[in-house]
Amino acid sequence: MAAKSKVKVVKSKTFTTPAFRAVFPNLNKPDQFGSYGVTCDALENPEIEKTIKAQIKEFLPYAQEKAEATKKPTNSFVRSGEWNKGDQKGQPFRLISFKMKAIRKGKDGEEIPQKTVVVDSKKQPMSKLVFGGSLVKVAYRLQYTITPTGCFMSVKLSGVQVLQLVSANGEATLDQ
Repeated sequence: MAAKSKVKVVKSKTFTTPAFRAVFPNLNKPDQFGSYGVTCDALENPEIEKTIKAQIKEFLPYAQEKAEATKKPTNSFVRSGEWNKGDQKGQPFRLISFKMKAIRKGKDGEEIPQKTVVVDSKKQPMSKLVFGGSLVKVAYRLQYTITPTGCFMSVKLSGVQVLQLVSANGEATLDQ
């Protein structure tokens, strides 16, 4: 039996974004892939993309040293392209997805459930559904991962502060 290759993971300190309008928030229950998440439109918030790029540039040498590796990430934390459906068809997009798996593996292989911390503008826990267009700040970490199939840098969701909640009908409220 072949020896199993070990995955190496190095995590950064926690960072916080400036406020932005949430795109495709999935904070109350995991999506079909078992993840919580919220997305930022980098075309409307270029400063967030620029800040994360600078943080990665600063974090990468530390992560490589800690993981005893020289590999550079082969992925991008930004997805870009053109919308292919709806009234935005043909329009460009640049999206930054902050994600967290609903179940993580512990060091001994046990499965540990986890959930995104969501708080209101007064930093009190909230459980209301967060819809697209809500004004949020996101706490996140950078994660450098080396696997047998490659090297990756990802933006991991830690928590969300909802500054302005938008409901399903598009109405906004300041405090929950």
